Amino acid sequence: MRRLELPMIARKPVSLTIRPTRKFMRRKLDTIIGRGRRLIAATSAVPGPSFVAHRDALQRVRVQGHVFGARDPVFDVNSKVDAAAWADRMGVRRAAVYAEVTDVADLPWQTLPSRFVLKPVRGAASRGVLLLQRRDGVLQELRTEHALTEGDITTQLRALAESGQVSRELVVEELVEDPRRPGRGPIDWKFTTFFGRVGLAEAKISSAGGAVWCGFDEYWRTVGRRYAGNRLNIDESIPPPVHADELMDLAKRISASIPRPFVRVDLYDSAEGPVFGEITPEPGGPPHFRRDIDHRLGELWEEAEGRLLARAAHDGSISPADAPLLGSALLPLPSADTR
Repeated sequence: MRRLELPMIARKPVSLTIRPTRKFMRRKLDTIIGRGRRLIAATSAVPGPSFVAHRDALQRVRVQGHVFGARDPVFDVNSKVDAAAWADRMGVRRAAVYAEVTDVADLPWQTLPSRFVLKPVRGAASRGVLLLQRRDGVLQELRTEHALTEGDITTQLRALAESGQVSRELVVEELVEDPRRPGRGPIDWKFTTFFGRVGLAEAKISSAGGAVWCGFDEYWRTVGRRYAGNRLNIDESIPPPVHADELMDLAKRISASIPRPFVRVDLYDSAEGPVFGEITPEPGGPPHFRRDIDHRLGELWEEAEGRLLARAAHDGSISPADAPLLGSALLPLPSADTR
């Protein structure tokens, strides 16, 4: 209760007594409680595991590494040429290479097969990557369904190279045919991996209308809309790959060969089984996962960090290998009791 003094009227002071209502007091109390909860949340200890927080921190640490003259060893097998040689050493099937040129003008158009992929040696977010099929003498880009001339392709790739978005060097590879999409572009299978474990498998189908996605866990169960507040086109009717177990095992094997808490492994499916695409240490895409998925992937990241710490104490090597590394999820270190 409080007293409100009003101006003097007709020589007599006038005062009113204001009694707060129950509704007003309830609202006031809710406001105080809400402020208290926000204060506790803001000043609480360390938040729970978060993939996004770890990913952002890793990028900042890598920048600091450059300051000290260090290079993340994963980039020794990151370029398309280095990754191809690494896959060969591991005995992993990859797309056949038809040509490697230093400039688009050097492409041997007349000797290329009817289906092939043209891609820059260095680039990101699929910039400059063309899935081409020659039909009746005309080149068609399978994702956009646009007819392109050799001149169109030359102009497009040179513009990207001159702007610094991709390299001038190009590679021409086999266009893998997915058994679920004969005669069309393959499904990109993107595995979010943690030193031998898979936290998320994503199918991406690109077309003229844009990309369509479907996410799965390590047991090939769909996970629904996995990013918070984004507008990715989700199609949960997309089935797992024909060789689902083989792709999952290969993603784990590749991840276990790289001493790093996280890397994305990109694969394709074919009539003969899995085909290696590339590794992506720092993928782009929507910044935030759905909270429960972000938490789960954060747990896997921290588990991988723990295994890497144990491996460093045991071996000390941080270079990518040609087989799963000791200490990875596929090849655990012996327990202290058995050493």
